[in-house]
Amino acid sequence: MDGNYGSSLPLRLRYCDAVIYFDLPRPVCMTGILSRSVKNRGQTRPDMGEGCPERINVEFVLYTWRFKNTEGRRLKDLLCDCGKPVVRLRSRREAERYLEAYNHARA
Repeated sequence: MDGNYGSSLPLRLRYCDAVIYFDLPRPVCMTGILSRSVKNRGQTRPDMGEGCPERINVEFVLYTWRFKNTEGRRLKDLLCDCGKPVVRLRSRREAERYLEAYNHARA
């Protein structure tokens, strides 16, 4: 699953096998927002629905910046209590290493 979508998270956790939680630092998130915004300005990204052009606004930037303080505790509590394995990745490099190890183990 992708995204936080807080209201449906308990339901999605009930049906998943494991959780990969990307807990990236704020500057990394902000850089990603800015990069996507510049790269895809006025276009619909391949991972977005048709008719949803890339845009950036203050509300989204503030939501992202404040996420760990406003939603983070609830999210972490839900993940701790879900009874499923949770992998917490704190950097893109850590994510790459995890995927390499996962793919190597499956080979």
